[in-house]
Amino acid sequence: MIKRTVYLNRINPFIDKDIIKVITGIRRSGKSVLLQQIQDELIQRGKNKSNFIYINFEDLQYESLLDYETLNKELVKRIQQI
Repeated sequence: MIKRTVYLNRINPFIDKDIIKVITGIRRSGKSVLLQQIQDELIQRGKNKSNFIYINFEDLQYESLLDYETLNKELVKRIQQI
């Protein structure tokens, strides 16, 4: 995995800010890789890995979560387990 230092440096000042962050880009442009690198950065800063929820919607095991109500129930269940 190539470390996206330019993007990480641009995102870093906003990581601990109480604002919504949106990462956009065309399909297969590296958004998921960038999010994984942000997660790795946060874990290195001492955040607990169990605080992160990752769902790959291209994985067929999560096909049932494409409905927003089902996704919400799954997220609530996972958050309660933390």
